[in-house]
Amino acid sequence: AAEAEAVQDDEEQDDPNRPLTAADLVAVYDDPSTGIMLHRTKTGDRWFLTQIDPMSGQPRTMPLHPDDVRQIKAQLEGSPYWILGA
Repeated sequence: AAEAEAVQDDEEQDDPNRPLTAADLVAVYDDPSTGIMLHRTKTGDRWFLTQIDPMSGQPRTMPLHPDDVRQIKAQLEGSPYWILGA
């Protein structure tokens, strides 16, 4: 039974339609003064923005379009909050 579970886990990780989890993401930018964080997927090149929702006070993560990623990188160029090696 353990072998069957291991195979199933591998299949789930390869499923491009499964929901992403925190384990699938790498933090690349973290600005504690604004609460903005950027994450990139470990595989592929999808980017996500996390920021505090002013209404709820809870963090909210949303996917970014490649054009948005280019614009954000340009805006934040030179910022000390980029995470080196990410």
